[in-house]
This record gives sequence, C-alpha cells and structure tokens, in this order.
Amino acid sequence: MSQGSLAEVFTLNEVARAAGVPTDAVRTLLGRGELSFIPGTRFINVANPARTARRLRDIALTLHSQPATALFEPAAVRRETRKPVFLSLAAHAAVALLLVVLSIQSCCWSNCPIPEKSAVEWHTGHGDSSG
Repeated sequence: MSQGSLAEVFTLNEVARAAGVPTDAVRTLLGRGELSFIPGTRFINVANPARTARRLRDIALTLHSQPATALFEPAAVRRETRKPVFLSLAAHAAVALLLVVLSIQSCCWSNCPIPEKSAVEWHTGHGDSSG
C-alpha cells in the first residue's frame, strides 16, 4: 500500500478566518490565480500558509483603504447650515426678550401704588377735595 502525502485543505471561509481577513480578500487571490480550488471541490489547498496569510492581509488593506486626507484640513462647509443656526438664535432671543418684558411687568406694575389723584389733579392742583 502506498502512502501519499495528505495535504490539508480549507474552505474559503476557513482561509479568511485563519488569516483574519474578509472573504473578499481570499476571492481576490483566487481571481488572480495565487490560490486555487482543488478541481471538483469547494476546498483550497494552501501550499505556503505564512506567505498566503501575508498576501491576504496586504490585499485586505488595499481593498478597504480610504483616500488620504490632511490631518488638519478644513471640512467643507455647506451654506445650508447657517440658516438653522440663525433661526435658533432668533427664537431664543425672542423667548429671552419675552421673559424680560414679562418679568418687568409683573415686578413693577403689580407693586406700584395706585395714586389717589389723577395725573391732571397732581399737575393742576384742581379737583382737590380737601380745599
């Protein structure tokens, strides 16, 4: 009986999990021909696992990379954002003004003494009942 070498085979998901990458990276290497399915199966033979893991991590980084932006680059300001701020400021100012007016009226007008003489009587001296 001949003993052949048994190669370890893995599924696409197992290769991705072992390398710590998304399955898209494994599919990319399969598409490039760096990995291949065993004919007639859904299994992949990985000849050099360390090299394959490094390649998969490199592919995963390039698949999910974002364009570089300057660290202190000012964000694009849209003109629409100023309108709600102005409306909020106006509404708060109106409420504050209303509170001030109401507090002045309740404080001053309710505690003011009611004069016994009218303003005309005070200025002209007419209408004085005491004589």
